[in-house]
Amino acid sequence: MVQKAGGTTIKAIFGSCLQFTMACEVGQRKEYSDNSPLAVIEADGHKYANVDTTTPRGIAVAKSLNLAESGIADIIVTNYVHEISDLFTKERKGRIFTMLRDPIDRAVSMFGYLQYADWEPGHTSKLASMSIDEYARSKMVENNWMTRFLSGHMSGELTSEDLIKAK
Repeated sequence: MVQKAGGTTIKAIFGSCLQFTMACEVGQRKEYSDNSPLAVIEADGHKYANVDTTTPRGIAVAKSLNLAESGIADIIVTNYVHEISDLFTKERKGRIFTMLRDPIDRAVSMFGYLQYADWEPGHTSKLASMSIDEYARSKMVENNWMTRFLSGHMSGELTSEDLIKAK
C-alpha cells in the first residue's frame, strides 16, 4: 500500500460503513494456503476474502482461486493496478478508483510515522532526531514515489517515458 495515503480510511468506510466484504492484506492474517478454497473470513468485526491482494504473490493466489469471478469480494484493495487487472475478465469487469492525498501532506505524515514505526522497512533511528527540513534534504526522502511505482522504475533517473507509462 502507499503508506499514509488513506488506505486505512478507505477500508474503514467500505468495511464499517458499507459493510462490504474486502480483499486486502487482512486475508493473510488468517492462515490460508494456495490450495485453500476461497472463503469469507471475519476479522476485527469485518468480512474479508481469505486472500492478500496487496502483494504480487497474493494476487496470483487470488487469480488461481478466481476471486473476481466468484463475486465474494465487494472491493479489492491493492497498489498493484497492473497485476490486479489480470483477475478480471470480459464477463467480470472491475472498476478502479483512487484516493489521492496532497503529496506534501503525505510526505510530512510519512516522516512523522517513520520516526516511531520501527517495524517499517524505511525506519531508521536517525529519523528520531531529524527535523522535517533535514529529512527533505536527505537521501531518505521519497523521490517521485507514485511515478516510480506506476512505471515500475523504482530507482535511477526518471525519464519522460516513465511519466507517460505512469499516466
